[in-house]
Amino acid sequence: MGFEIINMGTAPTGVGGDTVRTGFDKVNRNLALLKDRALQPDYSTLSGQLYREVGVLAVSNYVNAFTLKTKVPSAGGIAPIVRLHGCLATYTSPVTIDLSWYFYDGKIVAATALVNTSSREMGTLAASNALQIILYEENGLANLYLKFPSRAYYPRFAVSCLNTGALAMPGGQEANWGIVVDGPPPAASLQQVPFTIVTTLNTANCQVGNDGTIKVA
Repeated sequence: MGFEIINMGTAPTGVGGDTVRTGFDKVNRNLALLKDRALQPDYSTLSGQLYREVGVLAVSNYVNAFTLKTKVPSAGGIAPIVRLHGCLATYTSPVTIDLSWYFYDGKIVAATALVNTSSREMGTLAASNALQIILYEENGLANLYLKFPSRAYYPRFAVSCLNTGALAMPGGQEANWGIVVDGPPPAASLQQVPFTIVTTLNTANCQVGNDGTIKVA
């Protein structure tokens, strides 16, 4: 069902238009359509996508690691994309990390992270002290543990979740996520797997070419 237009009647008195009750009924139904969905500019449904901010990390101190406790079930048929978008080293080192994973038959079969940054704290992604991201299952939910290559000063991240098409999450599970700063890594008894980390623009694998463009080193 599409959006319902309130009949304002004939100006200036509104004769022949919707009653107050009918008008507010339409408002309520229109708001219900907006709930839990994104819309195209023409108000049609943006099929298969649901983008929401699900948490915020803003710490006024050094941080070594943090745990993102999602509300996403560790079940097959669900493949969200989680984006951490913000800065390390106060506001001077922009970072974007996109993470996606998939469970099948009760086991983790895929976990990939795409890291885009020019941060000094993240410039050693290919070294032995590289960024560590672990997907693990606890109490039937998927959680993420991130450990920085070096201590991050004043990290600020907005955490968003993209619900993807046919591999979608049930409604309401892209809200009220928790963030634990400098908590312990997941217990060895929990099912877990490290993310495969793919880098784009960072100080470890890129250089500026003679023509001014950024190239993979």
